[in-house]
Amino acid sequence: MTRRVLHDAVSLKHFAIVDRLDVLKERHGHLEEPRWCDQVYEEIKDGVGLAIENAKILSVTWLGTPEPIAIEDMAAAYRYHVALNEGREPPTMHKGEAYSIFIGQKIGAIFYTDDGTAYDWALAKVRSGLGGVRDTIEVLREAVSMGELSKTEACDLVLGMQKKGRDFRHVHDGKITPAYFDP
Repeated sequence: MTRRVLHDAVSLKHFAIVDRLDVLKERHGHLEEPRWCDQVYEEIKDGVGLAIENAKILSVTWLGTPEPIAIEDMAAAYRYHVALNEGREPPTMHKGEAYSIFIGQKIGAIFYTDDGTAYDWALAKVRSGLGGVRDTIEVLREAVSMGELSKTEACDLVLGMQKKGRDFRHVHDGKITPAYFDP
């Protein structure tokens, strides 16, 4: 059985804004679905008029069919959403991330996010079924190690994303050089 991955909107937008969703397709397009959940799809769809990268994401077919939350899992998934919002009800942020983590934990998928809060919260779920947590930098390191990108290309992609207003987890602050992408 191959590993599965679930992408959140933040990471998908990073690649879409620099027209490089092909990097994610190369890394994950061959893996078993799902590759995203309904809540991430809805977030992307609802923002189509606000951000050009959203339309780019919706135009790709390799993401496949978004995974819904089963009716019997709605209450449990909602508790994840509340927890990721530090217990605030109703939760106002991190819906796609929370539901992706919930689904990922059920199916043993690796969760891809550049949302620092969601990344840190998801790390605690790895021991209880989530297959891992990765971010854009880690995806690019994988691509470099597989010979799909050079270290300079990976660095230039991140710098391009940043130039277009995209943010990364703070652990990467001030470290983005080609050498940072050594596998």
